[in-house]
Amino acid sequence: MGIKDLIAKLLYHPIRIYNIFKIKRWYGKQNIDKIKVKEIELRGKTLVIAPHVDDETIGMGGILQSGCSFDLFYMTDSGDSRGKGTREEKSETRKKELDRILNACQLRLIDFLDEVKNGDLDWDINLIDSRIKKVLENGYDQIFTVCPIDAHDEHNRVTKILANSLEVSDFKGDIYLYEVSNLMPLNWINSYHPMSKEQFKNKMRFYNFFKSQKMMDFDIFQLLNRYKGCQSVKADLLNFFVN
Repeated sequence: MGIKDLIAKLLYHPIRIYNIFKIKRWYGKQNIDKIKVKEIELRGKTLVIAPHVDDETIGMGGILQSGCSFDLFYMTDSGDSRGKGTREEKSETRKKELDRILNACQLRLIDFLDEVKNGDLDWDINLIDSRIKKVLENGYDQIFTVCPIDAHDEHNRVTKILANSLEVSDFKGDIYLYEVSNLMPLNWINSYHPMSKEQFKNKMRFYNFFKSQKMMDFDIFQLLNRYKGCQSVKADLLNFFVN
Protein backbone atom coordinates (compact mmCIF):
# COMPACT_ATOMS: atom_id res chain seq x y z
CA MET A 1 0.00 0.00 0.00
CA GLY A 2 1.40 3.37 -1.06
CA ILE A 3 1.63 6.39 1.20
CA LYS A 4 -1.33 8.09 -0.53
CA ASP A 5 -3.50 5.01 -0.07
CA LEU A 6 -2.48 4.74 3.59
CA ILE A 7 -3.31 8.40 4.28
CA ALA A 8 -6.64 8.04 2.48
CA LYS A 9 -7.50 4.97 4.54
CA LEU A 10 -6.62 6.66 7.84
CA LEU A 11 -8.59 9.79 7.03
CA TYR A 12 -11.62 8.07 5.48
CA HIS A 13 -13.88 8.01 8.55
CA PRO A 14 -12.93 11.48 9.95
CA ILE A 15 -13.51 13.05 6.53
CA ARG A 16 -16.79 11.17 6.11
CA ILE A 17 -18.10 12.44 9.46
CA TYR A 18 -17.01 15.98 8.60
CA ASN A 19 -18.70 15.85 5.17
CA ILE A 20 -21.99 14.59 6.62
CA PHE A 21 -21.94 17.36 9.23
CA LYS A 22 -21.07 19.98 6.61
CA ILE A 23 -23.85 18.94 4.18
CA LYS A 24 -26.54 18.86 6.88
CA ARG A 25 -25.45 22.19 8.31
CA TRP A 26 -25.05 23.83 4.89
CA TYR A 27 -28.37 22.82 3.37
CA GLY A 28 -30.27 22.94 6.63
CA LYS A 29 -29.72 26.70 6.75
CA GLN A 30 -30.23 27.62 3.11
CA ASN A 31 -32.77 30.31 2.29
CA ILE A 32 -35.09 28.51 -0.12
CA ASP A 33 -37.79 31.15 -0.41
CA LYS A 34 -36.13 33.00 -3.28
CA ILE A 35 -35.16 30.03 -5.44
CA LYS A 36 -36.13 30.57 -9.06
CA VAL A 37 -35.38 27.63 -11.33
CA LYS A 38 -36.63 26.21 -14.60
CA GLU A 39 -36.77 22.61 -15.72
CA ILE A 40 -34.14 21.62 -18.26
CA GLU A 41 -35.67 20.88 -21.64
CA LEU A 42 -33.54 18.24 -23.33
CA ARG A 43 -33.57 18.65 -27.08
CA GLY A 44 -31.57 17.63 -30.12
CA LYS A 45 -27.99 16.45 -29.67
CA THR A 46 -26.41 16.73 -26.23
CA LEU A 47 -22.72 16.61 -25.33
CA VAL A 48 -21.54 15.73 -21.82
CA ILE A 49 -17.96 16.75 -20.96
CA ALA A 50 -16.30 15.09 -17.97
CA PRO A 51 -12.78 15.21 -16.51
CA HIS A 52 -12.72 11.55 -15.39
CA VAL A 53 -14.79 8.41 -15.52
CA ASP A 54 -17.45 8.48 -12.72
CA ASP A 55 -17.84 12.29 -12.80
CA GLU A 56 -20.66 11.86 -15.31
CA THR A 57 -22.52 9.60 -12.85
CA ILE A 58 -21.84 11.72 -9.75
CA GLY A 59 -22.95 14.88 -11.54
CA MET A 60 -25.64 13.56 -13.89
CA GLY A 61 -26.60 10.05 -12.79
CA GLY A 62 -30.27 10.97 -12.78
CA ILE A 63 -30.61 12.91 -16.01
CA LEU A 64 -28.57 10.31 -17.92
CA GLN A 65 -31.46 7.91 -17.26
CA SER A 66 -33.90 10.15 -19.15
CA GLY A 67 -33.73 8.04 -22.31
CA CYS A 68 -32.40 10.96 -24.36
CA SER A 69 -29.31 10.81 -26.57
CA PHE A 70 -26.06 11.83 -24.87
CA ASP A 71 -22.52 11.85 -26.28
CA LEU A 72 -19.72 11.64 -23.67
CA PHE A 73 -16.32 13.30 -24.01
CA TYR A 74 -13.57 12.72 -21.41
CA MET A 75 -10.71 15.20 -21.12
CA THR A 76 -8.22 12.84 -19.41
CA ASP A 77 -7.22 9.18 -19.46
CA SER A 78 -8.80 8.80 -15.96
CA GLY A 79 -5.78 6.82 -14.75
CA ASP A 80 -4.09 7.72 -11.45
CA SER A 81 -1.03 6.94 -9.35
CA ARG A 82 -2.78 5.18 -6.46
CA GLY A 83 -2.98 1.43 -5.92
CA LYS A 84 -1.38 -1.36 -7.94
CA GLY A 85 -0.76 -1.48 -11.66
CA THR A 86 0.46 1.02 -14.25
CA ARG A 87 -1.43 4.18 -15.09
CA GLU A 88 -2.33 2.67 -18.46
CA GLU A 89 -3.73 -0.47 -16.81
CA LYS A 90 -5.82 1.61 -14.41
CA SER A 91 -7.08 3.73 -17.29
CA GLU A 92 -8.21 0.59 -19.11
CA THR A 93 -9.93 -0.64 -15.93
CA ARG A 94 -11.90 2.57 -15.67
CA LYS A 95 -12.88 2.39 -19.34
CA LYS A 96 -14.37 -1.03 -18.69
CA GLU A 97 -16.29 0.43 -15.75
CA LEU A 98 -17.49 3.20 -18.04
CA ASP A 99 -18.82 0.59 -20.49
CA ARG A 100 -21.32 -0.50 -17.86
CA ILE A 101 -22.66 3.04 -17.55
CA LEU A 102 -22.82 3.42 -21.34
CA ASN A 103 -24.82 0.22 -21.62
CA ALA A 104 -27.09 0.93 -18.63
CA CYS A 105 -28.12 4.38 -19.91
CA GLN A 106 -27.69 3.85 -23.66
CA LEU A 107 -24.99 6.52 -23.97
CA ARG A 108 -22.35 7.00 -26.66
CA LEU A 109 -18.63 7.56 -26.02
CA ILE A 110 -17.52 10.19 -28.53
CA ASP A 111 -13.91 10.75 -27.44
CA PHE A 112 -11.44 9.84 -24.69
CA LEU A 113 -8.20 11.83 -24.35
CA ASP A 114 -5.72 9.04 -23.58
CA GLU A 115 -2.86 11.46 -24.27
CA VAL A 116 -3.83 13.64 -21.30
CA LYS A 117 -2.96 12.05 -17.97
CA ASN A 118 -5.22 12.41 -14.97
CA GLY A 119 -3.75 15.28 -12.95
CA ASP A 120 -1.95 16.78 -15.94
CA LEU A 121 -4.74 18.57 -17.79
CA ASP A 122 -2.46 21.50 -18.64
CA TRP A 123 -0.01 19.18 -20.40
CA ASP A 124 -0.96 20.16 -23.96
CA ILE A 125 -3.68 22.80 -24.16
CA ASN A 126 -3.41 22.98 -27.96
CA LEU A 127 -4.11 19.25 -28.28
CA ILE A 128 -7.11 19.43 -25.94
CA ASP A 129 -8.43 22.53 -27.68
CA SER A 130 -8.19 20.93 -31.12
CA ARG A 131 -10.01 17.80 -29.95
CA ILE A 132 -12.79 19.83 -28.34
CA LYS A 133 -13.26 21.84 -31.54
CA LYS A 134 -13.38 18.60 -33.52
CA VAL A 135 -16.08 17.22 -31.22
CA LEU A 136 -18.10 20.44 -31.46
CA GLU A 137 -18.26 19.98 -35.23
CA ASN A 138 -20.91 17.32 -34.55
CA GLY A 139 -23.37 20.18 -34.10
CA TYR A 140 -24.66 19.94 -30.54
CA ASP A 141 -27.72 21.77 -29.26
CA GLN A 142 -26.62 21.75 -25.63
CA ILE A 143 -23.55 20.97 -23.55
CA PHE A 144 -23.29 19.72 -19.97
CA THR A 145 -19.95 20.31 -18.28
CA VAL A 146 -18.66 20.18 -14.72
CA CYS A 147 -19.13 23.26 -12.55
CA PRO A 148 -15.99 25.46 -12.48
CA ILE A 149 -16.46 25.99 -8.72
CA ASP A 150 -15.37 22.63 -7.37
CA ALA A 151 -13.11 21.16 -4.70
CA HIS A 152 -11.19 19.28 -7.41
CA ASP A 153 -8.84 21.67 -9.22
CA GLU A 154 -8.87 19.64 -12.43
CA HIS A 155 -12.65 19.89 -12.60
CA ASN A 156 -12.35 23.67 -12.52
CA ARG A 157 -9.84 23.68 -15.37
CA VAL A 158 -12.07 21.55 -17.61
CA THR A 159 -14.75 24.21 -17.97
CA LYS A 160 -12.20 27.00 -18.34
CA ILE A 161 -10.59 25.13 -21.24
CA LEU A 162 -14.02 24.55 -22.79
CA ALA A 163 -14.87 28.25 -22.45
CA ASN A 164 -11.73 29.20 -24.38
CA SER A 165 -12.61 26.73 -27.16
CA LEU A 166 -16.17 28.05 -27.39
CA GLU A 167 -14.95 31.61 -27.93
CA VAL A 168 -13.92 30.71 -31.47
CA SER A 169 -16.70 28.23 -32.22
CA ASP A 170 -20.13 28.82 -33.71
CA PHE A 171 -21.92 26.96 -30.90
CA LYS A 172 -25.23 28.71 -30.17
CA GLY A 173 -26.89 26.25 -27.80
CA ASP A 174 -27.37 26.05 -24.03
CA ILE A 175 -24.64 25.21 -21.53
CA TYR A 176 -25.47 23.56 -18.20
CA LEU A 177 -23.08 23.09 -15.28
CA TYR A 178 -23.41 19.92 -13.21
CA GLU A 179 -22.07 19.54 -9.67
CA VAL A 180 -19.55 16.97 -8.45
CA SER A 181 -17.50 17.96 -5.38
CA ASN A 182 -18.97 21.27 -4.33
CA LEU A 183 -21.51 22.73 -1.94
CA MET A 184 -23.26 25.14 -4.26
CA PRO A 185 -25.70 27.52 -2.55
CA LEU A 186 -29.27 26.71 -3.57
CA ASN A 187 -29.89 30.26 -4.75
CA TRP A 188 -27.15 29.82 -7.36
CA ILE A 189 -29.07 27.00 -9.03
CA ASN A 190 -31.25 28.17 -11.92
CA SER A 191 -32.03 24.87 -13.70
CA TYR A 192 -33.05 21.39 -12.61
CA HIS A 193 -34.17 18.03 -13.91
CA PRO A 194 -36.55 15.85 -11.86
CA MET A 195 -35.07 12.61 -10.52
CA SER A 196 -37.53 9.94 -9.40
CA LYS A 197 -36.95 7.64 -6.44
CA GLU A 198 -36.25 4.82 -8.86
CA GLN A 199 -33.61 6.87 -10.66
CA PHE A 200 -32.14 7.85 -7.32
CA LYS A 201 -31.76 4.15 -6.42
CA ASN A 202 -30.34 3.38 -9.86
CA LYS A 203 -27.75 6.08 -9.37
CA MET A 204 -26.54 4.36 -6.22
CA ARG A 205 -26.41 1.08 -8.14
CA PHE A 206 -24.31 2.73 -10.84
CA TYR A 207 -21.73 3.75 -8.25
CA ASN A 208 -21.11 0.05 -7.64
CA PHE A 209 -19.78 -0.18 -11.20
CA PHE A 210 -16.70 1.78 -10.16
CA LYS A 211 -14.85 -0.92 -8.24
CA SER A 212 -11.49 0.76 -8.84
CA GLN A 213 -12.64 3.77 -6.82
CA LYS A 214 -13.23 1.86 -3.59
CA MET A 215 -11.79 4.73 -1.54
CA MET A 216 -14.46 7.09 -2.87
CA ASP A 217 -17.37 7.67 -0.50
CA PHE A 218 -20.20 7.68 -3.04
CA ASP A 219 -22.75 7.70 -0.19
CA ILE A 220 -21.78 11.32 0.45
CA PHE A 221 -22.82 12.31 -3.07
CA GLN A 222 -26.16 10.60 -2.55
CA LEU A 223 -26.60 12.45 0.74
CA LEU A 224 -25.87 15.70 -1.07
CA ASN A 225 -28.56 14.87 -3.67
CA ARG A 226 -31.04 13.91 -0.97
CA TYR A 227 -30.62 17.12 1.04
CA LYS A 228 -30.96 19.29 -2.03
CA GLY A 229 -34.04 17.28 -2.96
CA CYS A 230 -35.59 17.84 0.45
CA GLN A 231 -35.02 21.56 0.13
CA SER A 232 -36.59 21.58 -3.32
CA VAL A 233 -39.71 19.85 -1.98
CA LYS A 234 -40.02 22.56 0.64
CA ALA A 235 -39.85 25.12 -2.16
CA ASP A 236 -42.70 23.33 -3.97
CA LEU A 237 -40.39 22.17 -6.75
CA LEU A 238 -39.99 18.58 -7.95
CA ASN A 239 -38.30 15.71 -6.12
CA PHE A 240 -34.64 16.26 -6.88
CA PHE A 241 -32.34 18.75 -8.56
CA VAL A 242 -30.37 17.78 -11.64
CA ASN A 243 -27.68 15.24 -10.73
